Amino acid sequence: MRFLGGLLAALTLSIAHAQPSLDDFATPPTIWWAEISPDGSMLAMGCTIADIGKQEICFFDMAGGGVTGKIASPEGIRILSFYWINNRYLAYIVTYTDEIRTRHGPMTVPLYRTYAFDIETRGNVQLMRDEDHHPSLTNVVSLMNGDDSLVMMQMGYLWRSERANTNLRGPENRDLETTLFEVDLDSGRSEPVRSVRSGQGVHDNIVDADGAIVARVFHDPETGDYRIVRGTDTNAVLFSGNYGLRIPQVHGVISGGRELAVSFPAGPNDGLRRLDLASGELAPFTLDGEEVHRLGVLIDRRRGELAGFRHGGDIPGHRYTDPELAAVQRALEDALYGHVRLLSWTDDRSLFTFAIDNRGEPTGFFLFDVPSGGLQSIGNEAPAIAETELSAVESVHYEASDGLGINAYMVLPPGQRRGDGPFPLVLMPHGGPEARDHATYDWWAQYYASLGYVVLKPNFRGSSGYGDDFRDAGFGEFGGRMIEDMLDGARYLQAEGIAREGGFCTVGASYGGYAALMTALRAPDEVRCVVGVSAVTDPFRMLGNMRLRGGSESDELRYWHDYIGTIFDDEARQHEITPLDRVDEYDVPVLLVHGDDDTTVEVEQSRLMASAMEGREGFRYVEMSGEDHYLGTYNARHTLLSESRDFLQRHLPAD
Repeated sequence: MRFLGGLLAALTLSIAHAQPSLDDFATPPTIWWAEISPDGSMLAMGCTIADIGKQEICFFDMAGGGVTGKIASPEGIRILSFYWINNRYLAYIVTYTDEIRTRHGPMTVPLYRTYAFDIETRGNVQLMRDEDHHPSLTNVVSLMNGDDSLVMMQMGYLWRSERANTNLRGPENRDLETTLFEVDLDSGRSEPVRSVRSGQGVHDNIVDADGAIVARVFHDPETGDYRIVRGTDTNAVLFSGNYGLRIPQVHGVISGGRELAVSFPAGPNDGLRRLDLASGELAPFTLDGEEVHRLGVLIDRRRGELAGFRHGGDIPGHRYTDPELAAVQRALEDALYGHVRLLSWTDDRSLFTFAIDNRGEPTGFFLFDVPSGGLQSIGNEAPAIAETELSAVESVHYEASDGLGINAYMVLPPGQRRGDGPFPLVLMPHGGPEARDHATYDWWAQYYASLGYVVLKPNFRGSSGYGDDFRDAGFGEFGGRMIEDMLDGARYLQAEGIAREGGFCTVGASYGGYAALMTALRAPDEVRCVVGVSAVTDPFRMLGNMRLRGGSESDELRYWHDYIGTIFDDEARQHEITPLDRVDEYDVPVLLVHGDDDTTVEVEQSRLMASAMEGREGFRYVEMSGEDHYLGTYNARHTLLSESRDFLQRHLPAD
């Protein structure tokens, strides 16, 4: 087995100690990904600068041993992900904020860029750098297996607007041009190879591993007409239907180029299907003899084959249909404790990187050498606390006040059981809102539990992962039944004797921050305090900003319209679900925390609320300089945990 001692030493992993500190919980993942090169000669590791929490990429030479360098994350730029294009080039995606021109004038927006790192020369180059006007340059659609010097990328823009649009779709955007580019990995320069300029609305070009177009997707956002055609022949319609905002998603080419994997959002073909590129026939996917409809697909992009499926549940994971991958997963799960996710593998599938996830425990990363059967630990995302006694994470099911079943996760204080309560309760709704919580490690919830609180994380109606009907039950309930679902969870824990009577505090970020503010309005006699992080305080102002960015028919605006309800609703309804409008009704302490570089929920949302509440007893506003929406740095996490700890202990002491 290849020796990784040099790597582990170079990463200077912390030694676990008995009682994790605030600093331990605030430290971002020491290791956050591991990717082996196609020939197995190099290992790329997602690593983190411990003192500030900046994500970087470290390289380990599998043949010679030792760390051979890293890709640093410059100031103001955040590395999001990476993968090997071939044995020489690694692609990595970054984001930062900047001002771009749009049809509504200059706007500060998040930009996303793809870079290629040359492992031989140590040089970096931005891919498609000659198209730098566009906000998102990340869509690599083919690794061009026949040419290691190129990749194929795709981009959409409005050609009648001097290519100064943000790729937002709607009836106003019917001149969208979707273009494929061959991109040189050495220079980053791009050359359009095939383009479609059509009022019919070309949505996507589907290409194979060699860059050949096998299908095109058309969507007219005004009429809802949707069709998939074979190759470039617009008359060779393989599938057609009528869809609004949520259209079928083509995941990629499978079965040696004979089929597409497509997820349909509604109708008789609802769910995941195979689409035959010759006949247009649809067929279900099966796993262990049963049809699969709701899982995400895993595609081996180098082979163009279906590898397996992603599934949700308490512990999100992978299930493989590829016999080789399934056998490797079974062998590892037989030998180790936990749920195995294969992260990457060599072309000959002799060497794998994988992760192990368990309920409430930090993720561990490993190497597996198939010929020798050797296993090597690479490291753990939170080594300082991985071996300590962490809080138990239990699944909870309760009924909302209207009878709808709600699933949630409960994090108890370390070493405690249900019968050891009652404990002071922190109600912690997730963001999104079309997202969900899992039973995996959560640094934020675990820290509160370590202080003696029981934390409840409800997957309220509108959450993902429980089917379309459950998600759709949240439509129009942004500040209504979705909030009641959270409050019903708190009441359930009190009735069970797990949470103390006499009130609780609500803590959340993004939509969860909005929800925290709303719980105090809907249940003022029950909520003792509120912590809102990057919180939406005026959803209708947020909708107005979206309309400025993308027009009145943009996908973004229509998505939020589903959850919030019409923006032309009556004023009484708008007032009811807007915390900023009801600021005079707050009789509980409120802590707001927001980063001033947040482009997801603009810092204006918290500043307006802070201005309206200035001088009130129990109110505090903390603005974090240079921080974005995602609490990815040590400074952001430390600020949040220390401020909210003091706030909670002042207003809801954990004795």
